[in-house]
Amino acid sequence: KHATMMFAYACLSAARNPALGDFAPKLYDDAFRMLNLVYPYATLANPLLYKGNPRFCTQYTNSSSEESVGPILSGTATWLSLCIVSFSGLLLEKEGFRLAPLLPKEWGEYRLTVHLQGSVYQINYRKKAGEKALNVDSLMVDGQLLESNALIPFFHDGKIHHLLLNLA
Repeated sequence: KHATMMFAYACLSAARNPALGDFAPKLYDDAFRMLNLVYPYATLANPLLYKGNPRFCTQYTNSSSEESVGPILSGTATWLSLCIVSFSGLLLEKEGFRLAPLLPKEWGEYRLTVHLQGSVYQINYRKKAGEKALNVDSLMVDGQLLESNALIPFFHDGKIHHLLLNLA
C-alpha cells in the first residue's frame, strides 16, 4: 500500500502540469483509481468477504487472511494525508495559501477544515458531480469575493474563516 499511495501522490502532483497535455487526465484518473483501492473504508464494501476494520490506516489489515494488527499511523497514513492535501489543492506560501484542487469526478461537494497559523479555515468546495472541475470559477472568503487564484492570507487571529470555492 505504501507504493500505491506514493504513486497516487505522484500522479496528483503531475496531473497539474499543463505541459503533459493529454497524459495529465490519465494521471488524474489513475490517482483516484488507486486511492479508491487503499481508502480505509474500502473493506466495508463487503465486510463479510473482506473483513478488516475502518481505521485511518489499514496497512496491516489483510482482507484476504483476516490479519488485523498494526498501528493507526504509518507510512501509508502519511502518504494518504499528502494525497488529501494535494487533491484539496492547498498550495502553501510564505504569507498565505492558494487553492487549486483536483477533486474526484464523482464528488459534488467536499468540505475541509484546516488549522493554519493560529486560525481555522473551513473550506467548502462545490462542483458539478460526475465531471472533472479543474478551474476555480469563484472564491469567497468570509463573504468577500476574491480573484479565483488569489492568495488567501494567514489571518493570525484565532478565528474561524469560511471559504466557498466553486469549481468549473
